[in-house]
Amino acid sequence: MAVPERGGSVTVKEHTLLADLSLALGMGWGKSGAPMNLALAFAQSVRRHPSKTALFWGDARFSYGRFRAQTLWVAHRLRTFFGVRPGDRVGLWLKNCPEFIPALFGVWQAGAVAVPINNFLKPGEVQFI
Repeated sequence: MAVPERGGSVTVKEHTLLADLSLALGMGWGKSGAPMNLALAFAQSVRRHPSKTALFWGDARFSYGRFRAQTLWVAHRLRTFFGVRPGDRVGLWLKNCPEFIPALFGVWQAGAVAVPINNFLKPGEVQFI
């Protein structure tokens, strides 16, 4: 994919999350000229391609729309049931699985800071994080 210089433009035949992520990582800019973050890049992909496959996991396929719905559900649960507020830290202790994506983006949607925890740590080790 060609990456534009600041203020430039590029035509992308298949605009996917990868292209949006390149913008979020500072390799390009949004229309306003401001850098984007990963949550904004994800939201753009959802708006542009809600039914497009975002992830393959074995034989399963997950759409951007499905991940967005799960993300909003996680954010709502964190705020409503756990009292998470912007700036709070939320630990994510998960195996590598599709659920990690809405968990991570749900934490960000709630305004909190995600703290990924290595799945190979023992419960006694995690208590020190």
